[in-house]
Amino acid sequence: MFGYDEEAIFQDADIEMAEMTREANRLARLEAQGICTHQGVQGRGDGKGPLPGGLYRESQRDIPVGHLKCSGCGELFESDEAWFAAMRRV
Repeated sequence: MFGYDEEAIFQDADIEMAEMTREANRLARLEAQGICTHQGVQGRGDGKGPLPGGLYRESQRDIPVGHLKCSGCGELFESDEAWFAAMRRV
C-alpha cells in the first residue's frame, strides 16, 4: 500500500516514479532500435462519427470493426487482449 512515512528517505511515490522512468527508458531504447512497442493504437470507433460511414477520422477506414491498429507499425490486433499481449512481448 502506498503511503507517506515522515521518517523514510524515499517515499512510495519516489519508488513508483523510478519504476515508470525505467520502463519508459526501456521502451525508448527499443524504439530507437526500430522495434515497435505498440504503445498507441486506433480503433474503428462507435460508428457515430461525423464522416461518411460514421468514422471520426479517415485513417479508421481500413480498420475492421472490433480491431485495433498500431499507430507505429500498422499491425492489426483482433482484441484488446491481443494488443496487450503484443506489448508484453517486447
